[in-house]
Amino acid sequence: FRFIIFAYIGVVFINLFQLNRLLYFYEIIIYYLSIISLIFFSTEVLFGNAFISLLDKFNLRGDLFIDQPHLKYINIIIYTVLRYYDGSIRNCGFAFEPGPFSIFVAFALFFYYLRSNFSSFFNKRSLIFILTILSTLSTTGYILLFIIVFLYIRNDKSIKNYRFMFTLSIFAVFVFLFFYIDILYDKIILLYNSGLEIEDNMNRFAQLNKSFSAGRFGGLYIAYNDFLKFPFGGLGGSRELSYGTFGTNIAALISGFATILSNYGLFGVFALFYLLSASSHKVKYYYPHKLSNIFFILIYFVSIFSFNIHLNYFFFSILFMGLFYYKFNNRLNNR
Repeated sequence: FRFIIFAYIGVVFINLFQLNRLLYFYEIIIYYLSIISLIFFSTEVLFGNAFISLLDKFNLRGDLFIDQPHLKYINIIIYTVLRYYDGSIRNCGFAFEPGPFSIFVAFALFFYYLRSNFSSFFNKRSLIFILTILSTLSTTGYILLFIIVFLYIRNDKSIKNYRFMFTLSIFAVFVFLFFYIDILYDKIILLYNSGLEIEDNMNRFAQLNKSFSAGRFGGLYIAYNDFLKFPFGGLGGSRELSYGTFGTNIAALISGFATILSNYGLFGVFALFYLLSASSHKVKYYYPHKLSNIFFILIYFVSIFSFNIHLNYFFFSILFMGLFYYKFNNRLNNR
């Protein structure tokens, strides 16, 4: 019944206002939450443990990341501290970790550029979004930012005569940063190699009688094996049938794409791309610029490959708006 409830919430949510107005409200909310996150993030960088000790007095983390000796986790709703003792300070914003937060902000930047018809690359709002994404140190966020910057250059009319030069320059900068910054190429290779060890990890955690995160590539390996057993309809959510289930524990699927492939097989993959195509048409219709479908699909797919964003009410609604919005909103407007 979960997706029936999600669908009902999605229908109500995306028909509260006209679509471009609803996405504008989303953009504004994320804008102010981004400002708040940058203030808290800067304070954390400047004052370190003293600031963390103060926030810890208002900690609302519940059972999440509790009793973990290698990290410090604090949540105060509008800001989250997730500090690994051997890691960098990263901006989690209101999310439980930096990656999902960067996705929220990237979508807000994407909708802002569409709404403004790519009229200004750097102004106060876009600068806040870009700085927030950079402060997350998220691989997913940086890749999304590159896609959005490339989208901007492709559509900015003021640089029409120099578009090829700008595109080539941005691509060269991204390639350099991709291999130079350790959160891009090095991290992807690390995650890939970790995925290759998924069998050993399952055996090790089976002996420890604990569940663990399979990661993106390890999750894809599990999803692929589930797909081989149930290619058309998937597991249907029956995790006990999954290749990643051992005893009473599981190798958790972090990637939303892996989750869809595992649970729904070919039907799920077809439905995902059909819904993305339908939603991209809807976004294109309600903004002044006629957006190429591939950009919305690519931004959403990169996000869902990294995290189970389709299990968030907003991103679930965005995924299904191509089906729900036109029919129900027209019916409401005709009353």
